[in-house]
Amino acid sequence: MMRLMIASAVLLVLAACGSAEVMDQVKDARGQGVTREFQGPYDKVYALVLAVASRNKLDLVEQDKAAGRILLSSGMSAGSFGERIAVFVSRSGPRSTNVEIVSKPVVQRMAMHEDWPKLLLGEIEYGLTSDRRFK
Repeated sequence: MMRLMIASAVLLVLAACGSAEVMDQVKDARGQGVTREFQGPYDKVYALVLAVASRNKLDLVEQDKAAGRILLSSGMSAGSFGERIAVFVSRSGPRSTNVEIVSKPVVQRMAMHEDWPKLLLGEIEYGLTSDRRFK
């Protein structure tokens, strides 16, 4: 039992140490993620990204609307020590907006983690094509 507690404590310390490094990696990873173009104005899509992140209980670490960057963090779960997520939003036309999502686990060896790009892009699409409002 004591070995399990020590191993768990060591893993938690390693995850905490790696967290800041992983956030720096995703912050500078524009062009390395999954991108989708949406038919909607920049302001609406940007706001929808924030709403979808909140709905999925992601922590908002940083946002810079002028730069089109949103940094998010997911907490630990049964299959992951957490993930750091960067969302890059950019205008691609007067009524179209590109959204790129880069997601990296805090601990690379964890095999089971959420497919955040697929989940978030799908919910953004749903939010733009329906009358549903995210809270």
